[in-house]
Amino acid sequence: MQQIVCPKCKARVDASLNFCPGCGSALPLPNSRGGNSGEKLTQVNQQHLANAILNEGKKKENPKVSLAVGVITAVLVIGVIAYLIISAGGSSSATPTVADSINASNVESSNQVPESSDSAIVPTTESSQESTSENSTENSTENSTEVSEENPEESMAEPVASEVVITAEKPDDWSDIYVYVYTDDMFKNANWPGEIMTANGDGTYSYAISSSFADKNTFLVFSTSQLNKGAKLSKQFPYMSDNGYSLSEKNTFTVSDFETYANEKAKK
Repeated sequence: MQQIVCPKCKARVDASLNFCPGCGSALPLPNSRGGNSGEKLTQVNQQHLANAILNEGKKKENPKVSLAVGVITAVLVIGVIAYLIISAGGSSSATPTVADSINASNVESSNQVPESSDSAIVPTTESSQESTSENSTENSTENSTEVSEENPEESMAEPVASEVVITAEKPDDWSDIYVYVYTDDMFKNANWPGEIMTANGDGTYSYAISSSFADKNTFLVFSTSQLNKGAKLSKQFPYMSDNGYSLSEKNTFTVSDFETYANEKAKK
């Protein structure tokens, strides 16, 4: 059997073939290697030609398939991320209840008000408040005098927001009285139960709310650390399930206010 050398892979193949069975390359025409120019492709040649074309097609298609899979995967990932962002968006703008405010402070709460910790709260004494008040008065007087001397027109400017003092009567059932101050955006004066109010000597108690609460929707909750023996009133007003008293509506509270609230709740 006559053989020839494949010009591409250098393999020795049957001279009757028109394509190399090893690499699929076309072999020299029969007339260039001494054969008949009219010789037709045999079944073996056709099979090798088909295999060569198929292999070449796979080499060209594989990169395209990989690229398509990558694009589809990226689109799916972006879609999932967008869905999660949209699902997480939005929040309730309703005024928080007393329970909402306390829970936001990571303080465990229930229908019974938790006992306050004497070690965690430092009562404000009358003498310390008087000293602070005197120092504040002196500083404000000096500052206003300096402004007037430098520029008289500046003395006509609107005053800066100052503290708001609230007053409340302590029920006989209560051993002490605390006030918890919070806003609808969860800004607060202290963790629950707030800060203890200062006795005024006439049966009323007062507390100065910081100017930091100015221009905020502020609420108040009054409570006691311990009920006296035989007490009939609750340890807290308003109750945990309601909003606190609105500071914009009222800043003076009496025992009658607490009793009226309790009676209205008892009817429901």
